[in-house]
Amino acid sequence: MNDKFSTPSLEPDPVRDRAIRLFAFLREMSLLRTKVVRSVEEYEKVVWLGDIPTEPGCHCAAWGTKSSAEDTSTWIELRKPRLAPYPEPPDDLAPWLAPDQLADSSREFPELRETARLEDPSNPEGPPVAVNLSDCPDTKPLWEHYVETVWWPWAEQDRRAQRVQAVYTSLFSIYQKQRRLAEIYEVVLGFGLLSWKPDGGNEIKRHVVTAQANLEFDAKRGVVTVEVGAEGAKLKLEQDMLDPQDQPGPAHQNVFQQELTQAGDDVWGAGIVRAVVHGWITALNPYSRFEDTLGHGAVCSPTPMLQFAPALILRRRTERSLIQVFEKIKQELEAGGPLPMGVRRLVDVVEDADSRFGSPGERGDCESSDDEIYFPLPANDEQLRIVKRLARRAGVVVQGPPGTGKSHTIANLICHLLASGQRVLVTSQTPRALKVLSEKIPGPVKPLCVSLLGDDQEAMASLDDSVRGIIDRQVQWDRERSDKTAKALRSELDAARKREAETLSILRQKREAEAHPQRLPGGYCGTAQQIARAVRQKAPALGWLIDAQPGTEAPPFTDAEACELLDLLRRIGEDREREAEGALVAPDL
Repeated sequence: MNDKFSTPSLEPDPVRDRAIRLFAFLREMSLLRTKVVRSVEEYEKVVWLGDIPTEPGCHCAAWGTKSSAEDTSTWIELRKPRLAPYPEPPDDLAPWLAPDQLADSSREFPELRETARLEDPSNPEGPPVAVNLSDCPDTKPLWEHYVETVWWPWAEQDRRAQRVQAVYTSLFSIYQKQRRLAEIYEVVLGFGLLSWKPDGGNEIKRHVVTAQANLEFDAKRGVVTVEVGAEGAKLKLEQDMLDPQDQPGPAHQNVFQQELTQAGDDVWGAGIVRAVVHGWITALNPYSRFEDTLGHGAVCSPTPMLQFAPALILRRRTERSLIQVFEKIKQELEAGGPLPMGVRRLVDVVEDADSRFGSPGERGDCESSDDEIYFPLPANDEQLRIVKRLARRAGVVVQGPPGTGKSHTIANLICHLLASGQRVLVTSQTPRALKVLSEKIPGPVKPLCVSLLGDDQEAMASLDDSVRGIIDRQVQWDRERSDKTAKALRSELDAARKREAETLSILRQKREAEAHPQRLPGGYCGTAQQIARAVRQKAPALGWLIDAQPGTEAPPFTDAEACELLDLLRRIGEDREREAEGALVAPDL
């Protein structure tokens, strides 16, 4: 909605004062609900870039191996390693080795058992018998040859592959959570690990600079990639774990943040991030130390220590951004900035008819230019009243008990607003209400809605399908074909309206005929309804004529006689009928 701004005034403004106090309250409330994280150990998942092995199929921008001309948006790339099974020992040696030790490449070597169950040479058909290792002198040389020539080379390769696999598994776990619970978790790349325990304060072990990151997974290639965030790196200082008196001066902070902003998405190439974290720890304390290393083993002490130590972090989203927004709005209002009408509505009673709202077009009316109401589902008068009132006011409250058709009404409103060129956001405290509403949306409209109906894997898949459906519609859209379809639908609509008008005209005529006064024999005068009421009132006094014989008496004619009489009456003309009447002789003569 395009808000109209009120003109700043030097006079005391109680409305502005209420707005300032409102955003101060919202900021403090958000602060109370925000938990300060002081250690990286409190995060959901941390992958240290220093732990990524320099093996084939692995790439890390922290190694500095890429040239400046290459793509700097890819920070980490790991290919799923191929884990080979342990080599099978010779048949004579296999009974003396445990399979779990053979598969464990972290061991120095698989140990020989003291006893083994072997086939009895004197009784091949019998069960195996226990044999001591000391009774088999050829076993140990065979074992030494197997370990030295076969198992140790495999174990060396497997240990290297297992290190890659461990990092690959951690990245894949972060990818799954990011995709499934994106509303709850965020992924950032941290730089500059501060290890410090201020006098009388808490232990601090957190990164002071973060960048937004995004993970992608190529299932066909088995590759996990860490890239710059979808909206950019957004490098920023994070110092909320420190008390204000323990932070560098505001002037230094502003300079460091400006440098991070100027770095953009290139967090590695120009070395700006390294310079910022080095300058930050230098400005923090005269006894501080900085280590430009990928390691992260410093111990918290009264002397602040900062290691470059980049790490990929999965953590819960906080209300930090909301706090910054509330603080900025509060400062702008205190400085006499414009008071948006949307904010004024929150702190003052303003009638929608007020001229300060602007013209209907400036208010972003939902009413279309031809005042058409586009309801795809059956509608009643109440729903029509809602959409007409919404076209004239900034908001409408609709309430009702369960089962009264609120979801049905919302589905109609969504379709009408979309057809009128508006954007619609529907939110709910529970996913169940959104799922019920989604089922009400007509099939042709549903692909045009971006739907997130929860935080599970199914909901994320539904979100992907809806976004893909919108993209497909956009790619396949043809203006000429759409114009023809719209023209045909308008013709059908006009024809339907004509039929509706004709039907209403006939109903109106019928109604007018019923309401037109009539004069009938017997002194009845009035409309058909009035005459019917008069007859009904006099019915007890006048009674009714009985036009049927009781069913117990026999009929005077049989069916054959009645048919014969009917045939004779049809043959007699008027002349013969008069002759017959004149020839009748009275019975008493």
